[in-house]
Amino acid sequence: MAISTDDNIGHDYVQILLDYVEKVAVDKKGKTYGLYERLACKRFDDDLERQKTALCAFYFDVDRFIDSCDFIEKLPHVKAHKDPTITLHETQIFQLANLFGFRLKADPSIRRFSTVYIEVGRKNGKSTFAACIALYCLCCENEVAPEILTAATTKDQAKIVLNIMKAMIKKTPDLRREFGLRVRAYEIICDHHDGIAKAISADGGTNDGHNPHCSVVDELHAHKNRDILDVIESADGARSNALLMMITTAGKNLVGVCYDERGILIKILTRVWPNEEDFDHYFGIIFTVDVGDDTLDEKNWRKPNPLLGVSIDIEIMRKAAHGARASNQKLANFETKRMNVWRHSADVWLDMLAWQKCCAPSLFEELQAHTAGGGFVEIGVDLSEYNDITSVVISWIDSENKLCWIPYHFLPEMTIDNVEHKNHKIYQDWHDAGYLIKMAGGRIDLREIKKFIVELHGGLNIIEVVFDNATGASATAAELEEDEGIPAVMMHKNAANISPAALDLEARIGEGSFKHDGCPILKWMASNAFVDRRVDGSILPKKEAVNSQNKVDGIDAGLHASARLRVLKPPKPIQSLGGVY
Repeated sequence: MAISTDDNIGHDYVQILLDYVEKVAVDKKGKTYGLYERLACKRFDDDLERQKTALCAFYFDVDRFIDSCDFIEKLPHVKAHKDPTITLHETQIFQLANLFGFRLKADPSIRRFSTVYIEVGRKNGKSTFAACIALYCLCCENEVAPEILTAATTKDQAKIVLNIMKAMIKKTPDLRREFGLRVRAYEIICDHHDGIAKAISADGGTNDGHNPHCSVVDELHAHKNRDILDVIESADGARSNALLMMITTAGKNLVGVCYDERGILIKILTRVWPNEEDFDHYFGIIFTVDVGDDTLDEKNWRKPNPLLGVSIDIEIMRKAAHGARASNQKLANFETKRMNVWRHSADVWLDMLAWQKCCAPSLFEELQAHTAGGGFVEIGVDLSEYNDITSVVISWIDSENKLCWIPYHFLPEMTIDNVEHKNHKIYQDWHDAGYLIKMAGGRIDLREIKKFIVELHGGLNIIEVVFDNATGASATAAELEEDEGIPAVMMHKNAANISPAALDLEARIGEGSFKHDGCPILKWMASNAFVDRRVDGSILPKKEAVNSQNKVDGIDAGLHASARLRVLKPPKPIQSLGGVY
């Protein structure tokens, strides 16, 4: 990590930043810092190295980072506090380093990050911090007629950040004079830049006609749809340096806009997206407990509450935890608001960092050697009924007793080419890179899937093909068996059939006895899988919600194949098998 400055004041900010990132990096087992906080710091560290390369579009500007910190620490607390002015916490300094430090090489006046998602437990000062950032954008970025929007579902909620900004201005005469700031009933005027700050809300009628330089969307989890975000994103196209900042605690709506944005960020941090550069504009950090953490054990409370002991009294937390132990309803509220845990019946399933370690780029060559040695494979198929992904997974156990998967994915061209589809960009990228096989028309052609399996059979020793119970699967299975002599069976997706294979896969990923070929589509699907953990210890992987566009078809196909591998008696090795598809 290479950041340096000769400025004594700046040196303090830089040193705090470097010390914080180093502390987080050392905590590899997550005793103090949560997974997504650690990944955000890892991304920052990697980006400091990446900026040195000629092809990198951004660089880190120490002076601009310091300027943002220096400005904010001159602002006052607006509620009773022992200190007259704000002292930035190390996690806030880290966020400012990302927001205002990274700049475009082509135009240093433009920030690298234009979209920001920050998720943290309640009472961690997120509204005050957002107000500070909004004031900086209003006063200090030399934008012509900057418009600042504070947005929420209701007018009262939207005014929270704006009212904090107003109170700060009223308490700071020097700030008013320096930037010509005037506080009005419903807005703030900045005479020096012809700027304005005001609140908008989903319940406030029409929200057209804005040209925002900085937009703060408060408590995103409460938004039922993307209406406010769509208004902001459609309006800020006129500015080259617009900032959309979303702040929130956890919520309950797993198909809402907030959980969708959260999922985008998690996939950025876990390096799931095929082209990371596509998300160079998106910064975020999530402060929450890790899977398996006891939310009532106070040693885990710092993870979702970085300002514990600063803005949060631990005795108040202890009192809330005491109530949570006695009431399921209070426990649910404690976990959502204090521990920043999304409430749902299923848990995110697979450790994506461990998944990446299981990548074997030469797995296809290993399959060829396995085949040449007479080894057998099972084929799992998850058929889609119409215009969705169909996945075919080759599964086998290698000579080291490692489970191996090589996937193929099919999608109708009408879905890939549909620019309105949520996944259009990634589908197009995967098709262009050769990972997603395009099928003519608007639906999956089962005849083409059958033909593909027959071609696989020509180069592999297939014990059996196992289908899910989708429409058309039974007929396709029957045709394979009757017309081609390829054994085929149907399997219902339920815990009894799938759990043993799913638990085995989970353990194998953790211990490194699983291999995949690095297919980015399968990686994406693995990151989308949730599980119900039953009282009897069984699990059933599934999507986060029935109508979610985050697919898991390849995982289902692989699990079907692996489930059958566990119960089938292997045939005797075949001595010569020809080529592999």
